[in-house]
Amino acid sequence: MSFTSDIVTTTSALTAASIGMSVVGNNVANINTGGYKGESVTFGDLLNSALGQTSTEGVGSGVVVQAITTQFKAGTIQNTGNPLDFAISGDGFFTVQDISKKNAIAYTRAGSFSLDKTGNIVDPSGNILQGYLADSKGNIGKTLAGLNLSGILTTSAKATTTATVISNLSAGDPAPVYPGTQPPVAWTWQTADPSAPVTVPPYSFATSGPKPGSYNSSTSLNIVDSVGNTHTVNIYFAKQQASGSWNAYAVWDAGVPDLSGNITVHSYQSQAIPMSFDPVSGNLLSPLTPTQLQLTWGGGQAQSLSLNFSDTSGSCTQYGSADSNIFQTTDGNTAGSLTSVNMGNNGILTGTYDNGQEVAVAQIVLAKFQAPTQLAREGNNLYTATAGSGVATLVTPGTGGAGTVTGGALEASNVDETTQFQNMILYQNAFSANSTVMKAINTEYSSFISMIS
Repeated sequence: MSFTSDIVTTTSALTAASIGMSVVGNNVANINTGGYKGESVTFGDLLNSALGQTSTEGVGSGVVVQAITTQFKAGTIQNTGNPLDFAISGDGFFTVQDISKKNAIAYTRAGSFSLDKTGNIVDPSGNILQGYLADSKGNIGKTLAGLNLSGILTTSAKATTTATVISNLSAGDPAPVYPGTQPPVAWTWQTADPSAPVTVPPYSFATSGPKPGSYNSSTSLNIVDSVGNTHTVNIYFAKQQASGSWNAYAVWDAGVPDLSGNITVHSYQSQAIPMSFDPVSGNLLSPLTPTQLQLTWGGGQAQSLSLNFSDTSGSCTQYGSADSNIFQTTDGNTAGSLTSVNMGNNGILTGTYDNGQEVAVAQIVLAKFQAPTQLAREGNNLYTATAGSGVATLVTPGTGGAGTVTGGALEASNVDETTQFQNMILYQNAFSANSTVMKAINTEYSSFISMIS
């Protein structure tokens, strides 16, 4: 070998060790960078074959860095409590719009996001997280778009149209002494002799509502009208004389509220709903279909309500146990303001509003690659697809092998400090040894020059 080839060989070793040290330095520098994936160096030998030589005769001519490979081993997941911090458990990547490159699509494992002033979910560089938006009913779409929450910061009022009441009406209840009807002037006391009723003092249902003792049990429903005002509809159950026979009375106040929203002059309205039960089994015989209530509020506003005593969750009963309200529900809601956003492992973001609503607002999507180690690093924790990585396959969390997403948490750097220090010692020793070789070559070369001078 010539002095030149010796120098080239040793220089390649010094360069390789220097590159290795640079990779270690970069890894250690990013040991606290969320979502950072460490790199490793792969070296290969160089063979300088002269003309006519076989591979067994050629002398090596140094070392070359074959590849600097990203290691996508998972980092530790750390809870942060910030609902817009997301951590991936699996092989997927978040998809973002890279604003520094004309909104080109890029990918990242760093899940630190927040809301910008326009309602976009963005990373610290302002890149917009991509996913599927939901409609006003919480149905998730399938068109990839930037996730923007400005349109869901409030919800409009939705009138109640359906209510369900499931109660047990005790078979042991007596029929009330006051009938559950609305007499024009006075309520009548039912005596043991129906032909000899006793008239009691006049009692105004319209201004006072049902008289105590005129029903066996009751429950109340909160009903929202079309502009978001809340009204109360009370349901009074009164047992009748006939076996298995009851009346349910829907009662509401149609009085006009004052400027403070309080009703001072009442105007109670009611609608009777006959109910019948099998005296033996206690099962509801009727009504098994919804009853339409025609409600009217102060000022003449009308509202139709479908009231159910039987649905898929069960039916009213007449058992021997005490009167009890088992289950009730209404639809509709008042206007609300967004108070928090939380995410499930399936990537669905659910908004919670101060009116008690919980509505799906969006779903994060994950990108999966056949060869993620071939992705190109772009800085700021971003990667872009290359011919070697293949195109991204977009899936929702929990499907397609991309993994799940945890809200309120971040993935830490996967750099192992001990491994980096081990590599640093190896590269330092290699650099030191090859520096010694270079000095020896220089000494030998100097001696050769002196000898021929």
